[in-house]
Amino acid sequence: MAQLSDRTLYQRTFGNHYLVIAVTACLILILMGLLSERLEREVSRVEQAHYEQRLRELQAVVRLMEAALRSQGEMSLANRFEGSNPMDWLQEDSSNYLGARSPEEALKHPGNWFFDAHAREIAYIPTDINAGKDRSAEHKIREKILRFKVLALRSNEDRQKFIGLVLSPVTTNPDN
Repeated sequence: MAQLSDRTLYQRTFGNHYLVIAVTACLILILMGLLSERLEREVSRVEQAHYEQRLRELQAVVRLMEAALRSQGEMSLANRFEGSNPMDWLQEDSSNYLGARSPEEALKHPGNWFFDAHAREIAYIPTDINAGKDRSAEHKIREKILRFKVLALRSNEDRQKFIGLVLSPVTTNPDN
């Protein structure tokens, strides 16, 4: 009985140090797992917001180019801007923009925009594009690239005059 009274309160309450360490380690691992899941969701939300903001900027700069053509009375020149790179029209630094590249080169840098000069399209590569990457399914990866193109809108009249510019999403053909 004398031995029990010699032990401190801590030793009587938490006698097995290894059990306390194991329980603490388990709690820390569980909390880290929850935190990492939440961080992944937040990073995904930030990427989505950044993508949407840049897309709105590009749509706005195309509208500004259309407004400039209208104000100068030169809508007949709208066809010259079809397939143009709207990033060239932005006056500020274009973050997350790789420049003119082939899709193969751009796929190495997910989360960025690039201009495909061959297709004359501005495109965005989502960050999750390489998840579960399989070499045999490269065409499926290329389908995940979000593509847009500057188009000149034409009227339905006989003479088909140009009535505006628009940044239009490009749909991929599954047969390609």
